[in-house]
Amino acid sequence: DHVAARYVLNMLEDRRIEQVECETSDDITLRWLINGKRFVEYVQVKSNDVDRWNWALLTKRDIAKSPTSIVEKSLLCDRGPEPGHFRIFTRNGVHSGLAALTVPLAKRGPTDLDDLSARLTKKYPTISARGSNLDYWARHAFWEALSTEDDIRAKNVWIVATLCDGDGCSLRSEQIVTLYRDILELVERAAAADRRVPADKILTRETMRLWWSDRLRSLVATRPGLGLPYRIAM
Repeated sequence: DHVAARYVLNMLEDRRIEQVECETSDDITLRWLINGKRFVEYVQVKSNDVDRWNWALLTKRDIAKSPTSIVEKSLLCDRGPEPGHFRIFTRNGVHSGLAALTVPLAKRGPTDLDDLSARLTKKYPTISARGSNLDYWARHAFWEALSTEDDIRAKNVWIVATLCDGDGCSLRSEQIVTLYRDILELVERAAAADRRVPADKILTRETMRLWWSDRLRSLVATRPGLGLPYRIAM
């Protein structure tokens, strides 16, 4: 849930993220709008305690004749009307064979994923409902790693503090932690919500910006004279 909270915090700051979904199509689903074009990013969060992720772990099937490997499950999320991107989030990094995936998409060269793509498509002919294969997955997937849950939590609390500063709010450190816990609670509630009620599993930027503004005002009100939200952005 700390990972989902991280993306909610990113959404508060980044207008390009329209909403964060918790445990709908994938563990986390991000809906982006960039330069007038929409796409969906499907995020798988892996907490397995492994030193380094490798080819075998990425491609091992749970059921031999079924598309049940991590890479195939990720690809098969690509079934909506909008183009899909993919992200794998792990506690530890990857071996050299997967290193190309750790480079952000915008910084990759046109041939950087050729070798990995060829290996994936040779191993599995899996196709998503949108008609995408594992070549498409490799060229639209990003691998992100942080070492421990404590690291993710600490970075999230720092982001909360940075957002507060950006909105001109002076909060005590314990208030910043409280604010983060409130966000985490929203994420946990969305993750636990019934899938039959999709709206309960979605946090939109518009809703979260309103919630954020109200919550800041409430917290600042407990510190009269010490700091007021004079430029809370929407």
